[in-house]
Amino acid sequence: MTWAATALLPLPALLIGDAGPDVNLACVYLGLSCAWLAARFFERAGATESRRAWCATLVANSLAVGMNVALFVALAKLVGAKSTFPLGPKAILAALPAVGMIPWLIARVREPFATIVIAAILMLLAKLAGCALARAVYGPRFIEDGYVAGDWRSAKLMIASFWVIASGLSLAFLIAAYLSANADDHTNVSSA
Repeated sequence: MTWAATALLPLPALLIGDAGPDVNLACVYLGLSCAWLAARFFERAGATESRRAWCATLVANSLAVGMNVALFVALAKLVGAKSTFPLGPKAILAALPAVGMIPWLIARVREPFATIVIAAILMLLAKLAGCALARAVYGPRFIEDGYVAGDWRSAKLMIASFWVIASGLSLAFLIAAYLSANADDHTNVSSA
């Protein structure tokens, strides 16, 4: 039931209004819905599971998130949604924190809603870091000149730095979650 709800959540944003800004909004909804799905997966799995069980949960979550991304991209293509950044990679990057950040955060916070809020705040901070970089590189008129717009053609530095930071955080959190999973995959039987 959770998968169906998370798969459908971002779709209405694709069906309303002008396709350009709504693709961005729909990608935000996609990321949030995938984070919700991942939080539910890892909340049910528990924090004390073995690495083998943790990896199985990660694979199942990744497949479910991947199906959500595929459904999102297919519907976007079906309705003719346009994006200045290729839609497939944009959707994958929007869902990436759900696979990378959420497993570690849910093990620490243990509350799905709070986990999603913390991940969203981290993504906001990554976006602000991209904006700060654009300000440092392009000067005080960076907003008026469009260097922090949602358009890939004019804001490549800000958008690219945001995705690099977000992907790096996701990878770091994923590695931390893997390392913190219980390494005891089997019990040692000693002979007497």
